[in-house]
Amino acid sequence: MAKDFTPFVQFVIIGLYQLTLSINLKGGERMVADMGMTNKQFQGFIRLALELIDKALIKSPDNDELQKLKDIFQSMLEDGN
Repeated sequence: MAKDFTPFVQFVIIGLYQLTLSINLKGGERMVADMGMTNKQFQGFIRLALELIDKALIKSPDNDELQKLKDIFQSMLEDGN
């Protein structure tokens, strides 16, 4: 991870990555139910996450892991529509 990210941004990116792994293992709908979120709330969370990932990609455009994470989150958003 790029050293110029603040500790908070690093924490958020790691958390998003772990959440993505959990969602992929459980399935999106079951994960939303387990978290007690409505589909609309979950989609809002995904949009917020995508915004943070986009900001991170501006600082580190060659980071393949971030791009993969963005692709996963984008597909989750598209699957929910």
